[in-house]
Amino acid sequence: FDSNDFMKIDPTHGFVDYKNYQDAHDGGLIKTQGTELYIGVDSDHNGVAGRGSVRLESQTRYNKGLIIAHFTHIPKAVCGAWPAFWMYGPNWPNSGEADVYEQWNLADPLYAFHTGAPADVGACTLKPSTFSATQGSNNCYIHAQGQFDNEGSALSLLSSIEKVTNRPLTDATQWTSTVFRVWTWPANKAPADALSGEPNPASWGLPTFSVDSSSCDIDRAFKDMRLVLNIDFCGDAAGNEGLWGWTTNNLPGYCSGKTGYGWCPDYVNSHAGEYEEVYWKVKDIRVFQ
Repeated sequence: FDSNDFMKIDPTHGFVDYKNYQDAHDGGLIKTQGTELYIGVDSDHNGVAGRGSVRLESQTRYNKGLIIAHFTHIPKAVCGAWPAFWMYGPNWPNSGEADVYEQWNLADPLYAFHTGAPADVGACTLKPSTFSATQGSNNCYIHAQGQFDNEGSALSLLSSIEKVTNRPLTDATQWTSTVFRVWTWPANKAPADALSGEPNPASWGLPTFSVDSSSCDIDRAFKDMRLVLNIDFCGDAAGNEGLWGWTTNNLPGYCSGKTGYGWCPDYVNSHAGEYEEVYWKVKDIRVFQ
């Protein structure tokens, strides 16, 4: 925890009360369990001004490297929760954002790149043949025509959330001048060398998602990025009126219909016990440069 900042402000407007180190420690939101780190949320108290949680940001800003995160537990998918492991640079979005793992409500995990205007950082688009995830949108620019605002290049793992959340996961991010790509391996399926001191991305096969320099000026679009690990509630994604009340084939909105609550904060503020399994357990996050 010493190499990270505990951020108090939530720029994504969540129903959350991010704690500093001392309050998070005293409240049991962070702890050491053997050789692993537990990072969770308040699952005991209702009627609060925001559910207690943690947003960790690395004090180091990164420019390229191989980043391997080994989680022995990924937060369970629950209505209102919005966990993410991601990276972003200063002067957002002109220094880029890479969402290595993101999931909200009961949706499939998502992966995305977000970039500034092409006039400022160059064009940045995806090529489906270079990754295995299912493409939802291919333009990384946050205001790209024909996409939702800030959608970026969003991809879905399209795997049952029960197969990914609430269990182990390993993410490996390779960032060079020519490629920015991520491999995701659930349930202890990571290659042995990815967990060793000598990882070899060339042997890992097709990444889960990626962008390369043939369609993206990586050096201009992504720079000086901090690593972030957090669990938000509601906010711009999980609490978005359209996403909270998302409809399919005229059925009731998934979370609004499932919970009976039309507004995300009302549900989060009255169902503390639902978030007991919404926590990260981190074995390690290693950076090779």
